[in-house]
Amino acid sequence: KRRDEQEERHDDRAGRAQLLDDFANRLAAGDQRPTLIHGMGGVGKSALLAAHILREADPDRKEGCRTLVSYLSFDHSGLDPARPASLIAAMARQLAVQLDPAANERAKDLAARALERLRSADRALEVGSRGLQVTAKVVDNLVADLAAVIDGRRYLVVMDTVAEVQRRGRPVLFAFGDLLTELPYQLPLSQLMLAGRAP
Repeated sequence: KRRDEQEERHDDRAGRAQLLDDFANRLAAGDQRPTLIHGMGGVGKSALLAAHILREADPDRKEGCRTLVSYLSFDHSGLDPARPASLIAAMARQLAVQLDPAANERAKDLAARALERLRSADRALEVGSRGLQVTAKVVDNLVADLAAVIDGRRYLVVMDTVAEVQRRGRPVLFAFGDLLTELPYQLPLSQLMLAGRAP
C-alpha cells in the first residue's frame, strides 16, 4: 500500500510539472486563450496557480523574462465582478509593487482613477444594457490605461474562486464577461487563468 501511495504522489507531481510547463509555454508563445482550471474543493487548483505565479514572477529571472502578475480571489469582499473598475483597481495596485518607479506611479494613478470611478457619480454611466455597471466605453478605457501601465510586458492575470462570480447570476456573469473579453484584446502579451469549482 505504501508503495502505491508513493507512486501516486510521483504521478501527481509529474502531472503537475507537465501542467506548469504547458502554462509557461502558452504564456511564452503569446497564446491568449483563457485557461480554466476546475474541480472539487481541495484538489489543488489554487496551489497549482500559486506554483505558476511563483515560477513566472520569480525575481531571480532575468529582467526581460519576468512576468507581471495580478492575482484576484473572489473570496475577497473588495472585488465586485459586476463592477470591472474594482477589478482593475486591484490589478493596478498589485502591478504598482512590481514595476519601476515611473511605471509604479502610473499604476497607482490608474488604481486611484478606477476607485474614483466606483465612488463617483460616473457609476451611473457604467450601467449597461444588461442592468449592471458596465459599458464597453468604461471597460475599454480602464483596460487601455492598464495596457499603458504594462507597456508591452508579459502579464499573467489569475482569477481564483470564480464560483463566487457564477453564484451571482447571469447579469453579473455578463458584466464579468465583458472585462474578460476586453483584457486579451488590449493586452496582447497576457495570459488569463480562471479557477473554480464548476466549469
